[in-house]
Formats: sequence, C-alpha cells, structure tokens
Amino acid sequence: KIEALEKFDAKIVGYLLKALRNCGEFKILLLPDHATPLEVATHVSDPVPFVIYDSSQPKAEGLDSFDEVTAAKSDLYLSQGFKLMDLFITGKIL
Repeated sequence: KIEALEKFDAKIVGYLLKALRNCGEFKILLLPDHATPLEVATHVSDPVPFVIYDSSQPKAEGLDSFDEVTAAKSDLYLSQGFKLMDLFITGKIL
C-alpha cells in the first residue's frame, strides 16, 4: 500500500500539481473509494479521507499530509457523501 501510494503521489498527483502551477487557479479533489488501514490490510467501513487542494487558498494549519490519521485530526466530517461535490465546487456544505 505504501509503495503504491508513493508512486501515485509522485507520478500522478505530483505531475498534475507541477503541470497546473502555470495555469492559474485550480482545485483538485483527491480521495480513495474506501478506507484500507495498514493494520487490517482490507476494506473497512471507516470514513473515507479526502483532501481538497485549492491553489488560491492557504494550506490549513497542522494538516501537512494526506492519510487517515491526518484526516481524523480535521474537524470536517461529511455524513452524506454526495455533499462532497458541493464542498468541492462551492467551498461550503449546502
């Protein structure tokens, strides 16, 4: 899992962020389709962590990585997954 995430970060997310830096403001929403903690190495019903990167906004204090532990530190929790797109598009939960 760690190797796959490192490759995804370097070859896809890193590539996109570098390519988009010269294109003006942009947003990226990144999330898995399910949680898979290393301890159990299988899908679980835990909340799915997500990150919204907005190039026009400063980075949130204390949220320096994208993982289950860091996501749990955030006070943001969506009990209805469909509201994630509202948050991504408008910046607020409708």
